[in-house]
Amino acid sequence: MHSGIGYIIKMGILFLLPFLILLLFKHPVNRHFRRRKKSIRIVDLVVPYFIVGIHIFSRAYSGHTWLPYFLLLIFSLGIILTLVFVFKLNKLEYGHFFRVWWRFIFLCSIILFVATGTLFFISLI
Repeated sequence: MHSGIGYIIKMGILFLLPFLILLLFKHPVNRHFRRRKKSIRIVDLVVPYFIVGIHIFSRAYSGHTWLPYFLLLIFSLGIILTLVFVFKLNKLEYGHFFRVWWRFIFLCSIILFVATGTLFFISLI
């Protein structure tokens, strides 16, 4: 396990960077895609960063990655969401499904990112 001050600073930057991106670039990015009539938001663009961060922080904290468990979670969520759309709403529109599924992935990824980052920094104490 790394414990140098440079390593801790790098991990702190890795932890804070997506939140700074969300705060600083939210309006310009959303405005850019709204002008082009796309339903892409800044939260859709930071999800891959959160997924990579989950991998890095979980490896640093526990020695193994939590990424397979996260993937199992989001794929199961996709199946459940599909069943809800088909059996409860009696329709499945792919665009709407993927948009809702991706926003659920954002919620799950930000929660797990904050949890793994917090556990990493607590483990340093």
